[in-house]
Formats: sequence, C-alpha cells, structure tokens
Amino acid sequence: MGPGTPGGRLLRRWWQPVYRVADLVPGRPARLRVLGEELVIWRGASGRIGLAGARCPHRNTALWLGEVEGDALRCMHHGWCFDPEGRCTDRPGEIAAGAAGLRRYPALEALGLIFAWMGSGPPPPPPRFPDWEAPGVLRVLAPELWPCGFFQRLENSLDFAHLPYAHALSGVGRLARDLPPPRARRSELGVVVDAPGLPEVHCLLPNALIFPTPISEAVGWRQHLVWRVPVGDRSCVSFSVALIPAAVPGAEGYRVGGPLSQPLAPSRAARLGAEVIAGRRRLSELAGEAVLTEVEDYVALVGQGDPGGWEPEILGRMDGPLRLLRQRWREAAAAGGGAMPWRAPTLPGGGAWRPGGSVPEQSP
Repeated sequence: MGPGTPGGRLLRRWWQPVYRVADLVPGRPARLRVLGEELVIWRGASGRIGLAGARCPHRNTALWLGEVEGDALRCMHHGWCFDPEGRCTDRPGEIAAGAAGLRRYPALEALGLIFAWMGSGPPPPPPRFPDWEAPGVLRVLAPELWPCGFFQRLENSLDFAHLPYAHALSGVGRLARDLPPPRARRSELGVVVDAPGLPEVHCLLPNALIFPTPISEAVGWRQHLVWRVPVGDRSCVSFSVALIPAAVPGAEGYRVGGPLSQPLAPSRAARLGAEVIAGRRRLSELAGEAVLTEVEDYVALVGQGDPGGWEPEILGRMDGPLRLLRQRWREAAAAGGGAMPWRAPTLPGGGAWRPGGSVPEQSP
C-alpha cells in the first residue's frame, strides 16, 4: 500500500482518517504507521496539527521521541527543529536552517477524527458528513488494529453469507437465518448490498462503509460510519463513528470520551480472538461476551492467515457483492485520475432503519 503501488495510489486520492482526536495529547508527539508509511503526528501550542515523515533528515532519529516547542517539533538527537509545514526552522551549529525539511502531509479534524491528505498535488475540499453533523452525541470509537488486510475487512461487511454461521453465537446471526442470495448493485459512490429483512450496507470507494448498528431493544438502530485503513499490506486499522440522535433517551450515556494511553493497543475483541486462533479458547466459551460479534469476525479474518499463501478461491452465488466490489476497485484503479472529494450518500429516512424483529441488546 505504499505510494508507488496501484492500491496505494488509489487510496491516496481521498482524505484518509489516521488518528482519533481524543488520542492526540497536545505537546506530546506520537508515532503512527499508515498506508505503509511511518509518520509522526503532534499538536502544537496553537492547536495546529503537524503530520510528517517520522525520521529526522539529519541522522534518521525518531522524531516522536522529540519535544514540541510552540507549534514546532525539535529532534532529541541534535536539536533540529521543524514547523507543522515540515520546514526546518533551526539547525543548531549550522549556518542555514531551511536546507533540510520533512515530508509533510496536510491534516484536518472532522467527526472526532484526524484526516490526512497523502496524495500528490493539492488536496480536494475537506470531507463533509451531513448525516453525522446533526444534533446528538457523536460516538467516536477507539481505533482497532487487526493483523489482516484492509480489503478482507472491507469485503467482510458486504459478505452477508457469513452472518448465520460466523455469528451463530451472537445476536447478529439471528437476523440472517434462511438468507437468500444478497442483492448487490452499483452506486455512484461504490457498491450497495442488501437482502430481505436486512439493512443496506453502503461501501464507498475506496475504503469506507456505512451500515446500521443496534443501540438497544427500546431505541432501535443508528447508522455507523467506518473506514478500513491499511497500516501495511497485512494489517489495518478501523476508524468508526456513530451519531446518537439528541432525541434518544439517555443519549449522553453513549458518549465515549477521554484519551487512550495506548491508542492502538489490542482491543478486548482482538485479545480474545487471538486466544481462540491460538487454540487456548473456543468461541463457544465466550457466549455472553459483549464483544462476541467482533471476536467472531476477528477469528474468521485473521484466521485466514497470509494471503500470499492462499489457494485460489471458489466463489459461489452468495458472493456477488464481493465480485462487484472487486470489479469496482479494478475499474477505479485503472481509471487513475486526481484527487477525489468525499461525498456520503443520502440515506433514506434520515439514516434510520428498523428490522422486522428484535435487535440484539447492546450496552453503551
């Protein structure tokens, strides 16, 4: 997924989420890896965000070990200093400061996330999210790092056929019993998949998804917006947000706040999933776990192992959505082109969806 790869070039045509706002502590630089690149991110005294290559051009020292001074970042090794634009503003003992700079990326904040423009040329307009800018509580979940390819996670959300089997122990499987072949259709923005009795899932090229998730039995469902962002070729991070409408009773109880000391530490679902894959636990032993649905997906996807060693797939009639998504990706990659502005689809009924039956109970 590096800058010179076909997939890397396609992903870089859009703004991509790279960090959660709550996890970026002012004055404390942080290390991150995204789209195969190692970066450093920091927030200065004025609130400006710097996002740049992670190594000092002098001796390749890790800049996340440095100190923030005002809005600039100073390397801990020899004191070279860089502003949020990547310009070198101070080289102690040297004649000129501006002779060496950092590879710098524009960054902006939206929906409690920090987005980066990592493409070539000027960035497109900032992304907008009309359905998630309404009054209410914006729930910005902790980013999840999984040791599998981002495309595996993207396809999994369109793969309705796995619901009654991979999720047999959790409530999700109840909604998909006797499932007919799902319907997949092109949209202007990507692919839409649905089936009788199940909600639509929108896949927005290149790597975003919109689908409903349950709030509670009494309240119903909310729309969920998630990006599957590659870290490297065999790892990805998911950035997820959902809006709890202001009219929902006890909406404040669904707020997730406070920074994490380790923003990409393995989640409970990932830890439990790793135990199952290692043979130390069984899924049947985890009944009642609040994160069981995520554990089931983790076990299925991470358990697939290294894609480089896969045998050829045998796709069936239930795999139409996967075929269409792959076709849309090939078309987009072949078309090339410049920066793409973010547009979210207009969701029916203001984004609300209610199934015919009951929904699995979820805690805030």
